[in-house]
Amino acid sequence: MKDNWETYSEAPQDENSVDFSHPDLPSEDSMFVHPSNVEQCTQSTSLYTQSLLGSQDFEERRITRRALKLLNELKRSQTVRDPAFSLEALCEGSTRSQAATTFFSLLVLKKQQIVLLHQTAPYHDISVTPGPKYYT
Repeated sequence: MKDNWETYSEAPQDENSVDFSHPDLPSEDSMFVHPSNVEQCTQSTSLYTQSLLGSQDFEERRITRRALKLLNELKRSQTVRDPAFSLEALCEGSTRSQAATTFFSLLVLKKQQIVLLHQTAPYHDISVTPGPKYYT
């Protein structure tokens, strides 16, 4: 049996064979987190969070501007006899995107108590009436 082992080890190596080596394992020291690395990660996370909050503030201002535009349009077209509006009537002739924007702007106005929204059943028209802060 010993002769077979020696014969095998003396066999010529194939030109296409690849030597495979395992990567070195990290030392124990490298497994500890260095405090400066933690500070860098915290700072970058903080900047990312601030940029998200800044973009959310910008988005909220933009939506508020759209909601204000809708409110001005509602006040202009309001009649004394019937202060209620219909979402379907407001969105007539609009694209789906414009209708979605109008609906969302109504939700913003509802959140600010400027208008009240009422729907008799799912998928029915939504009626819009002036809320407590409509005239202020």
